[in-house]
Amino acid sequence: MALRIMQKMKEPIELAGRRMVMTTSIGISVFPDDGKTCEELLKNADLALYQSKGNGRNGLHFFSPNLKTKATLELQLEEELRNALRGESGLMLYYQPILDLKSGQVTKLEALVRWQHPTHGLLVPDRFIGIAEANGLIAELDHWVLRKACEDLSTLSRQGCSTLKIAVNCSALNLAREELPDEIESVEQYDFLKLFGSDFVQGYLLSPPVPLDELHPVLNEINQRRQPTPMAISFLGIAHGTDGPMSRDLFLDNPGRYAGASIEQPVR
Repeated sequence: MALRIMQKMKEPIELAGRRMVMTTSIGISVFPDDGKTCEELLKNADLALYQSKGNGRNGLHFFSPNLKTKATLELQLEEELRNALRGESGLMLYYQPILDLKSGQVTKLEALVRWQHPTHGLLVPDRFIGIAEANGLIAELDHWVLRKACEDLSTLSRQGCSTLKIAVNCSALNLAREELPDEIESVEQYDFLKLFGSDFVQGYLLSPPVPLDELHPVLNEINQRRQPTPMAISFLGIAHGTDGPMSRDLFLDNPGRYAGASIEQPVR
């Protein structure tokens, strides 16, 4: 039955003179194995639906007990992440050097957030960014990263690394927020505009993606506030969730010079 529903939903429909094709995600729970009441069956079917969407949408997924365990764990991680942001405990930044191929010198650092969890150990962003985005914590997390990066770069500048810059990853969901320019200006006490120079932020175009036309007004306002040193940003949608010897985002800081002759290498 679920397959028939999905097949029927794939048929194109006419809407405002345009042909559109919809996708369908289905979660399934079965009586009595997955629940003996309507409430329990619906709750477990919803967990299966959430998993179906997480698998890439346009699919179906049957409930299994491990989904309930996973949901309980993520609920716990959400609350612990809130506490970590409030108390600023456990969150930290790692820095990945970005080298200039011509000189061999480190010209920039990419700030990578990590969470030292008291139970689960060191967590990479893939483990908690999705939780932050789903529960309205991503703006607060991105702001923490930005402020901490400014503090660290200010310290490095006082120690003689005055030309070093930092690239900060920012969720595409946060980039579309109209409040972002004001939040950026709130870190001016760390001499943000001077320290970050012409390179400021990279965007992960995650699922659900934020249309670029929603990003442009916010980015343009940030750019205008930062004159006379214009900000050059390039967005590249790369599959989220993979780590390799190169960064998941390529930062093009000068359209006239390929990737600024820079290549990113992780700290081993």
